[in-house]
Amino acid sequence: MMELLITDQKVDGSGYLYGMGICPGAHWLSFVPSCVNTTETWTVPSGIQYTIDQGNHKLGFYFINNPSLTFTVKATNNCGTGDIRSFYLTKKTSGCNRMTLYPNPASDNVTVTMVENLPMTEYSDTTGISSVAVTDAKAGEPTTYTIRIYNSQSTMLSTCTRSGESFNVPLINMKDGTYIIEVSDGEKSYRQQLIVKHN
Repeated sequence: MMELLITDQKVDGSGYLYGMGICPGAHWLSFVPSCVNTTETWTVPSGIQYTIDQGNHKLGFYFINNPSLTFTVKATNNCGTGDIRSFYLTKKTSGCNRMTLYPNPASDNVTVTMVENLPMTEYSDTTGISSVAVTDAKAGEPTTYTIRIYNSQSTMLSTCTRSGESFNVPLINMKDGTYIIEVSDGEKSYRQQLIVKHN
């Protein structure tokens, strides 16, 4: 009988390193099991909003202000039960652009979360995502963003507008590949790489 191993731990598609820093926003954890037909049990810190994708061995979560987080995963299948693996993450205190994409890679749509207008000290993971809505200080209304998607040759492929701190952007008729998504509030613009990958 083969031993069940959890390998290739990743955070947002990048190789996991103990204590790696993450910015506030949406993130995902993943791993690769050494055997097929694996189910996993995740342990998630209290107060963290999350979803689990058992088929793809992923956990998506929304992070706001904890100084550090520890997630654990234990996998089981016909090879046996593997050791518990941990993801220990810390909060970045600088270098955050306040725009996150989830999932990334994406296939049909991507969720963009903007939290750039709030100072780090105002984030709280005990009151839920709605507590970090980005608003226009003058009007008290949610900020309206213009979203543009560019291909690798800097040709704009689509544009739309959305309001609020978190919104879905459709990826209609987009082929597998690497793109740039730009979000602008009319004063500031943020760009981030978006990978489109269909199953």
